Amino acid sequence: MESIRHKKSETFNPYRLRWNMPDLHVEWLEYELTSNCEFSDPPPLDWDTPLFAATLDRGILRLNLKDHFATEDAARLVVEPFLKDWEFHIALRFGQRGIGFAFKNSRTVDRDPPQPGVAMIIGAGASILCAASITAVGTVTLKSYPPPPSNFRATPDVIDLWTQFEQYQKQREQLAKMCYACLSLLEDAHGGRRAVSKALSVDFEVLDRLGELSTNRGKRSNARKVTRDLRPMTGKESRWLEAIIPELILRTGQIAAGYSPAWLTMKQLPPL
Repeated sequence: MESIRHKKSETFNPYRLRWNMPDLHVEWLEYELTSNCEFSDPPPLDWDTPLFAATLDRGILRLNLKDHFATEDAARLVVEPFLKDWEFHIALRFGQRGIGFAFKNSRTVDRDPPQPGVAMIIGAGASILCAASITAVGTVTLKSYPPPPSNFRATPDVIDLWTQFEQYQKQREQLAKMCYACLSLLEDAHGGRRAVSKALSVDFEVLDRLGELSTNRGKRSNARKVTRDLRPMTGKESRWLEAIIPELILRTGQIAAGYSPAWLTMKQLPPL
């Protein structure tokens, strides 16, 4: 005789689990502005890109995402290179790291929410991460937030070049050695000095002078290379070198963003 099974009546359980996967979507990310600049009641700054619409207001940057990201990590992986571009562009503008962004929190929602009675928690994630190191060289007071760049990318070469320059700023490297290291990095990246001249729209005479000053200037105790032509560096030569390196870094980032800067000659640089 076939057994008969009676189906139990389903009892409402407010804690039952959903079986279908949630359709998670990150709506926005928030970052806190870190800065050694002083801001005098700056107005909100809006920033719109194909990936997000952002507003920087009262030291908080909120990025409302236009694309779909299922996780906070995936969203940050795409967004944070834009913030790095901003940070390094400002560093080149002021000659020091002036701003940084520390991740604060995010908001994630389920675009396919469960039926009533199914327990699920989706909310805002929050964490604090260290921003890029900011070196206090001098206090700058600004009445507005510096705008993000539209024609600059903080590529690995840009970061390496800036790191060399920053080591000199911190008095951890000699000026001539730093300049020679930057020139060597560019020559290696582009395949020679003339290739650097063409790629960065810099007159070859400028690069040749950079090579000469970074090789034949300094004291025997700290020169990059001891040669018969070695002599002390003058104040004008120091100022010239301090001007050309940030310009080369800026052009490296501009070229990476598809921007073509105007041709640079000795006339645009401090006199020697």
